[in-house]
Amino acid sequence: SRMQYPQLTYLISASMNIIFRTSHILITRMSHFIYFIIFVLALYGIGKETFGRSYGLVSAIVISFYPAIIAVLRLYTLELPLAAFTSLLIFLLLDRDLFLRWKKSLLFGIVLGLGILIKGQIIFYIGGPVLFSALYAITQNRKELLSILFHILLTIFIGAFISSIWWFPLFIPLLTSLREQFLPSYSRLIPEMSYLGGIIHEKPFTLHWFLIYFYLMINSISPLLFLLFLGGCVIFFTRKP
Repeated sequence: SRMQYPQLTYLISASMNIIFRTSHILITRMSHFIYFIIFVLALYGIGKETFGRSYGLVSAIVISFYPAIIAVLRLYTLELPLAAFTSLLIFLLLDRDLFLRWKKSLLFGIVLGLGILIKGQIIFYIGGPVLFSALYAITQNRKELLSILFHILLTIFIGAFISSIWWFPLFIPLLTSLREQFLPSYSRLIPEMSYLGGIIHEKPFTLHWFLIYFYLMINSISPLLFLLFLGGCVIFFTRKP
């Protein structure tokens, strides 16, 4: 339905199907492999820029064998494209000149707009890091405040302009649905749902719809890999630069 998700991922798959004229299953795996490469390279870049090349390599290797990633490679879903573009945006945010050079701001805005055309929830995952990066750039370069504000607005404008291709006609219905669905209280914090091997029936633009990955993480993540994630967080926040 038009009220569910944007069509960018499906448009890319359809274009590949027209070009290569092969089976739908092969097209699905080919398109997801592209997102997988973006995802792995972005995580490598994040690790390299944060702690060094060896950390980037470890990150890329670990995520390549992550069970959830292997699972979604075989399914035609939006989770892998969403993860790929979210990671790519995080990698671009690590550039200290992001809001000082118009080409870099333009590139970030384009990637952001395309990410929103994959799935609107990307705003909730990237919003905090973008806000932090913008405030950091302002505090570290007070003499160039006007230039930074211009580049921030440029990024927002480009992202909004590209994503408006799909979202502009749905803006009023979106606000109406959010007003109706966000305010009611929920009897349970975590709804019962199955993901891999099942179908999730979620009405668009509800609180559960926006927080679906939080619920899936709780219901599906491996305890061992979650401990690995927590260990990484401890190292990240305690390691001296």
